[in-house]
Order: sequence, then structure tokens, then C-alpha cells
Amino acid sequence: MAASTLTDYVEQLLVAYRVDRAHARQVANHALTLFDALSVSHMWSARARSLVEAGALLHNVGLTTDPPEHHLVGRDIILRHDLGDETAQAIIAAIVALHRRKPRARIEPTILCLNKRYRELALQLAAIVRVADGFDYSQSQTTQLQVTAQHGRLSLIASGPHAAVDSERALTKADLWERVIGPRPEVVVQSGGSVVEPVGGEDEPTDLLPLWYTSGDVPFAELGRVMLRRHTRRLQQTVRAVEADKTIEAV
Repeated sequence: MAASTLTDYVEQLLVAYRVDRAHARQVANHALTLFDALSVSHMWSARARSLVEAGALLHNVGLTTDPPEHHLVGRDIILRHDLGDETAQAIIAAIVALHRRKPRARIEPTILCLNKRYRELALQLAAIVRVADGFDYSQSQTTQLQVTAQHGRLSLIASGPHAAVDSERALTKADLWERVIGPRPEVVVQSGGSVVEPVGGEDEPTDLLPLWYTSGDVPFAELGRVMLRRHTRRLQQTVRAVEADKTIEAV
């Protein structure tokens, strides 16, 4: 897939993998709001701003292929489609990989392949997208943010009918933020109404795309990498279970 610009690259993937644009755009808007509030104190560049937006727009690119593992599948999708800038591509892939579940940056290949400077940036941008995604946990695109920054810490006013639920989720996902940016944001919720039905997380699409690696034109080397990654993940899960002193049957 040839893309002349980052915008073209993102657009092609949004179309090819049927990404929910409303949610993607909402998360991207939240990510840009958070980024802009911190950019001066962290001296982030305009390029970094483009990368956090791209990562936010593509954070669910793997959802229509493999919902339970869509953060890892999404990362692999990014890595399969050439952007023409290996560093930018790795940073976007890292954002996607780390946007959900416990962020395991120490073993994430897209982080490890970057030099120290870009590794720190990738983690910071991933931390922003994690929180931004939480602010649309309701998948309603109704929570709005007003933000101020003092001494590197953000103060947010979240408003909307689902603001309380979204804010709670956003703060839960601020674990990486604390490690690489600073104190978790302070959030004040101004509810604009009441939620009249239960609020869920990500809606799994019912019309899933076929797994990209089932195509007949995928090289054996790529298939081998897929199997190796799956086997490695299983081994890591087993190691964690043993370290947690689980029974043999549970492992």
C-alpha cells in the first residue's frame, strides 16, 4: 500500500479495515486536546502531534479482524503497511499496541526497536491515547473536555450525559500516563443529563473481516512470525500464572 502522506496512510487503513470513524475521531480529538495542553512543557513537535492523531484514529484498526486481541492485531496491521518512515510507523504501531490492557512496554517490540528519544515519545503518546480512549468508553461521542495545565498537571472538566463513566475509565487507563508524563489529570465531572441505559465498552463488530494472514499470497515468513508471536504470548501468560502461584490445572 503506497501512501504519499500520513493523512493518506491513515485514510486508507480506516477504509480497508472498516474503522468506526465516529469513535476514532472522538478519541483523536480528545488526544489532541490533551497533547496541546502539555506540548509546551514537554516540548513536543508538530510531527509528534500528527503521530498522536494518527495513532488515535487507528487505535481500533484491528477490531474488525480480531476483537479480543485487536490492540496487537492492529499493531501488526500498521507494521504490514509501509508508511515510508520506519520511526513514525513504529511509533504509531506502539500507540495501537499499548492503547488497552496492561501496557507491557518492556516487552513490546515496537518500543524496543526505537532509540531512547523516540521510545520515550512513543510511550508518552501511547499514554495520551489510552486516556483519550477512556473518555469515550461509552462509545457515545458525547463527553466534552475543557482543560488547563499547571506545573505539568492537567485539570479537566468533563461534561455530558456519560461523562462520569467515561472519566472513571479514563483515569483507570492513566497508569502509563503516571509513569511517563506525570500525575494523573484531575477531573471534575459536570453531567449534562442522566444515562438512561447501561453503558458498555467497545462494541465488537458483528461483520468481521477475514484474518489477513489467511490470504493465499501471504509469505510463509509472515505466517511464521504470526505463529511465533502467538506462542510467545502463551508462554508469557504461563510465566505470569506461575509467578502468581496459580495451580497447575489453572495454568
